[in-house]
Amino acid sequence: MRKRIAATLGTAALLATSALTFGATPASAAPAAEGEKQPRISVTFRGESAGANDFRVEISVGNDFAGHGVWIANGDRLIVEDFRSDGYYVKAFLGNGLLASTKGKPAISYDEATRNLPEGSKHDLWVCLEKAGDSHCSRAYTITA
Repeated sequence: MRKRIAATLGTAALLATSALTFGATPASAAPAAEGEKQPRISVTFRGESAGANDFRVEISVGNDFAGHGVWIANGDRLIVEDFRSDGYYVKAFLGNGLLASTKGKPAISYDEATRNLPEGSKHDLWVCLEKAGDSHCSRAYTITA
């Protein structure tokens, strides 16, 4: 009996040491069965000025940077980047229909959309992190062309 307990404790210690030595990977939920909802993830958005009339919305999943949507006023460019290989994609869109999306592209991915907008015009910008059946979107941010 003592040998069995010692062996169990020894195995547990070895596994704990291996996790510390080689680094642990974050846990992820198993895929949902057909008809069940996908597990929810914790997503946060942070919008900030990126100089002049440029604007960036950063996306975090848990504490990890996942990607961003960026408005570049010089050239009227809408850019998205996705940095995680998790099945989610990043999209950004303006209220006038301009859309950039990494849907269907493997991470690390990039997309850009442009449209000539009237100088000084104001538009709403949203950035989303999406996957089939699971959508997380920022609030609307006002940008200036």
